[in-house]
Amino acid sequence: MTTTTDQKAPAWYAAAEDEYRRLGTTKADEIQRQADEINQVLADLGITPLTPARVGIRTVLDAELLEADAERELWAVDATHDGQRVVLQVQDWEYQDSPFLRGPALTSRAQVVHAHNHGVPVPAPVRDLRAEALRIADSLSGDLDATTYAVANQIRGLTLALLHAAGTGAGRTDRT
Repeated sequence: MTTTTDQKAPAWYAAAEDEYRRLGTTKADEIQRQADEINQVLADLGITPLTPARVGIRTVLDAELLEADAERELWAVDATHDGQRVVLQVQDWEYQDSPFLRGPALTSRAQVVHAHNHGVPVPAPVRDLRAEALRIADSLSGDLDATTYAVANQIRGLTLALLHAAGTGAGRTDRT
């Protein structure tokens, strides 16, 4: 590592550089560790990438595994790091200028084949059933006659009781 102290640097710079080294891992060190982890996971799975993960001028962390093939409708597949683990990422064969979509953690070669043929599975949207039930229960009000209001209020009360019994805890008190 070439240091600025080799050149004409202010007197304080050498001490600052020592302090910087004592701080521990730099961002560049972390990126290199992630690139090494990508390459190690691929080696452990017996996968030889077209281009291994590397840290260069553009800080390329992706290991290119398979190229897209528009004629056969096959997706491009890379391995990358999400900061916690090595994951797959794919690019649609039809839209090669589109961004890569991040997939699941890479644990098998079969995942690579699946991603090459079908892309990454899109996770099902997570529904917040508690919020939906509370929204519906809260909407049961407004300009209602007395009988309809009483029925709506009972439905709302039963919804809150059911949520409480289900362990989601409505955490609300009944309105009057």
